[in-house]
Amino acid sequence: MASYPENLKYTKTHEWLDPETGKMGLTAFAVEHLGDITMFDTDKEAGDEVEAGEEVANVDSVKTASAVYAPVSGTIKEINEDLEDEPEAINEEPYGRG
Repeated sequence: MASYPENLKYTKTHEWLDPETGKMGLTAFAVEHLGDITMFDTDKEAGDEVEAGEEVANVDSVKTASAVYAPVSGTIKEINEDLEDEPEAINEEPYGRG
C-alpha cells in the first residue's frame, strides 16, 4: 500500500504538489497502477505559463500511456530533464527524484 506525504496537496487525477516548493509529480497510487514507466515526455519549458488542469507531460508504461496535468496555474520554473533518460525514477521515487 502506498504512503502519502501529509505536507503535499493531491489532485483527483493523481498528481501531487508541494505548496512550499511548487514541485509536482505523480502519486504513488498512479505509479502503482501504471506499472513500470518507460518514457517521460514534455513539450513544456522553464518559463512557460500553464493553467490548472492543463496537460504538461506524458508518461508511457508497460501497461498504458497517461497524461500528466498541472495541479495549479503558474509559471514552470524547471523541468526534471533527468526523467527523459531515466523515467524509471518515477517508479523508484515518486515523491523524490521522480
